[in-house]
Amino acid sequence: MLLAQSVSGQLMQANVLCFHQKLYVYGFTQENTQLNFKCYAYDYKLNSKDSITYALGKATPSDYLEISTDTIHQVLNFYFQLANQKNKVEVLRTNDSLKQICILKDVDVTRINAITAFDNEKYVYGNNIYVIRASNDSTGAEFYLSKYELKDINTLFEYNFKWQFPFERQFIHRASVLYANSHWVLVYVNVIDGAKKGQWILKINAQNGQLKRGTKLSAKGDDRHFLLSSIYVDTTLMQIDVLGSIYEPNLINFNSGTYNFTNQSKAHQLFLVSIDSIGDVLNRTENPFPLPIQTKSVEGLKSFHTQVREFKKLKDNSFEAWLDIYEQSKPLTFCYYSSWFITISPNDAGYTFTPSKFFISTKAIPNFISFNKGDMYGKFILNSIKDYDRFKYQKAVNSFITYTDIDDLGLSSYILVKRDLMKASKSYNYIFNGKKGLENKVILKSEQGQKAFMFLVGKKQYISFLTDILNQKFELKLNSL
Repeated sequence: MLLAQSVSGQLMQANVLCFHQKLYVYGFTQENTQLNFKCYAYDYKLNSKDSITYALGKATPSDYLEISTDTIHQVLNFYFQLANQKNKVEVLRTNDSLKQICILKDVDVTRINAITAFDNEKYVYGNNIYVIRASNDSTGAEFYLSKYELKDINTLFEYNFKWQFPFERQFIHRASVLYANSHWVLVYVNVIDGAKKGQWILKINAQNGQLKRGTKLSAKGDDRHFLLSSIYVDTTLMQIDVLGSIYEPNLINFNSGTYNFTNQSKAHQLFLVSIDSIGDVLNRTENPFPLPIQTKSVEGLKSFHTQVREFKKLKDNSFEAWLDIYEQSKPLTFCYYSSWFITISPNDAGYTFTPSKFFISTKAIPNFISFNKGDMYGKFILNSIKDYDRFKYQKAVNSFITYTDIDDLGLSSYILVKRDLMKASKSYNYIFNGKKGLENKVILKSEQGQKAFMFLVGKKQYISFLTDILNQKFELKLNSL
């Protein structure tokens, strides 16, 4: 009965977002000449929880651009922009119970949110935002970490400057905020030359911006690149576990912007570094982890590369991780290939890395990757190989991996989202090991004019959202895989 439950309704230009374990369905309703914004909140059993109506005046849905949203600083923001007034926007802000916080009218688009002016190396914690910027002059770039605090939740998102931490001037190539709480800020830094060459984790006091400790991921005298891909933070012990890949100096040179990944797949190595609360290294383990992929083919020489999408620590101090593997068949273009599960278990010498069986998930979906001009879906396209360290930890703008799982036999299953920009269609593809090997079952699909999304709510359960072709009706439905 639970899996048969569904909710449907009339709503024009309907859309949905997931926030604080609720689904928010929003769009327009028309009452004679009056246009209203309407939003409904549902829990994961599709029980109606809250709703809000906001009058927009005499208008029709076609008078407005698509409603945009965000959940910055743990509130809901809905942005209404008239198609013929693209420099002005109206903002409705609510809490997660859809109680109105404020309404902002006739806002200049450039002032919607000061956060949009910041670089993509930023991290939001509560009412604070941490931003890394670089200042360039004739002598090179100097990096700064700045902390800003939100002025007032009832106004535009504007910030008070709190403090600034200047990095050492020379040889900093990359800096990224990994984590922050009320006490500490953790920053990943890639130093590409000089006495401190290597990759570091900095622990900075969140109250005053003072550096407490810097911990190098590689051992003293080791000139290889230890490129971070993911971290796990124990918020009780404040212990940090870092997972990433090791690259020999001849594979990539961040100074010259040159690379040679010819044998990278066969020589690939993972590392795990554990750092205690004061910054001392508790463990540094590396493990040869050649990728089970043939690097030469009739199509020419290829290389394969990993990101860590999921990384978690279990109660027995072991870890589980999902690696996403990307194929580089064109220069600086990394296309999703498959996902691979590994367990990392403690032993007397450090940790043992144990991979699952490997399956090429994208082979089950014909033409999953498109090389049509402007199609970025399922790909990372770098401006320069100097951005490779960012690729290792960066998340895709449009998520295309919705689900990965592994059973007791070591057989993987996936849900991948395929988009066809030319046809304006989207499908959710459940890929599993069946009688015919790796099989693909389309479990949700939208055509041009429709909206479709799915949200996992259990081990084998998900909620689907689908509108009709005219986008005037919506349906939420509980389903099982």
